[in-house]
Amino acid sequence: MGNMLFVGDSFTWGEGLELYIDREPYISARKREMTDLELRELTNDYTNKEVEEFRVKNRFASYIKNYEVYVQSHNGGSYGTIIKDILQITKDNNFKKDDKIIIQIPPMDRSYWFFSFTGNGKVVTGHESDGVPWNEIESEKEIGKLNFMFKKLGIKEKEFFKDPQMYLNELAFRNLKLFYYFYVWELMKLYDVYFIGPFDNSEKVWSKCEEYKSRTIILDGKRISIEGVCKSREGLVISDDFPATKNHHPNLKLHKIIGESIIIHFSQGITAPYQGFY
Repeated sequence: MGNMLFVGDSFTWGEGLELYIDREPYISARKREMTDLELRELTNDYTNKEVEEFRVKNRFASYIKNYEVYVQSHNGGSYGTIIKDILQITKDNNFKKDDKIIIQIPPMDRSYWFFSFTGNGKVVTGHESDGVPWNEIESEKEIGKLNFMFKKLGIKEKEFFKDPQMYLNELAFRNLKLFYYFYVWELMKLYDVYFIGPFDNSEKVWSKCEEYKSRTIILDGKRISIEGVCKSREGLVISDDFPATKNHHPNLKLHKIIGESIIIHFSQGITAPYQGFY
């Protein structure tokens, strides 16, 4: 029996699954906003034994039976935490060359050289998981604070607000390329590495990164990202089941789809042909 490690962000860890425990206080919790902050209060900062046992039994990694399965120990994640988790877990558990690592790609803004455009004139840069605090640029005139990043990336500050999405897509594409050649390229020489595509409205960027294609796990028969699965079906996130929670993480059904897709991928022993998102 080989090892299989799952790393990524809160989707891999299983945020919100405790809301499916069919007793109080979880039943009542379904009737109000229940994202990470509220869930931490509900579960004593994720130390409740019953909750964590339920999470482990129901997240998509639990569907894997023929491997010794390891999953990141914390909620959330970024490109930085993925690297740290892989280094630590593979070392602590003596991973070998044929052992498998499944990387669920996190949102594109969770790396240093990226800006998230909120659509209301604000720009957010960096990610706290990488040790870079969130900074909001309140107006176009304050964009000068980011000049050093624009210069680094070859972005003209006066042009940014004319078509911010174009620049953001370029930066997201750059981040995925950097992640691959900075870290994944060498990792693949050490272990058997695969990917689960992202959920953060970045399917066009993800589909253009050729390096990942042959190792992307096909979900639900033909989708190359969690985003693609959710666009092709309804009722796959927690807020679909419990709207008041405003929690958009995978529900039990989506975890099952992802888990079974992983089983199919490895049981067939093939990499499905790349078919695009739709």
